[in-house]
Amino acid sequence: MDADRGWVPFWTGARASPAFIAGYPSSSCDVSITHVEIQGKKLYVFGNNFDDGSVILLEGEDKIPKTILRNWTTELIGKKSGKRIKVGLPVSIKVRTATGRTSQAFRFEAQP
Repeated sequence: MDADRGWVPFWTGARASPAFIAGYPSSSCDVSITHVEIQGKKLYVFGNNFDDGSVILLEGEDKIPKTILRNWTTELIGKKSGKRIKVGLPVSIKVRTATGRTSQAFRFEAQP
């Protein structure tokens, strides 16, 4: 097959369907949290090896109403979740990926 002659190494006819390749961290990569912030009502969770479908677990519960993957594999946002954390009261935060991998607990205490 010769691309210079207009040939392509795959079928592009009417019956062809597009193929997409998505890269996810391998199952051997640890999911980890490196930093947590509250800005207004939002809870920002930074770390490594998140995937599309990752959720934030607050005190072991995945009751975060809306988790947004912001920067691929490294940042999650829990909309309106910052208001669930009381100033001066430590909480446990984890991330669970769509493939079921869970980070170690990250202890976080909101400052005034």
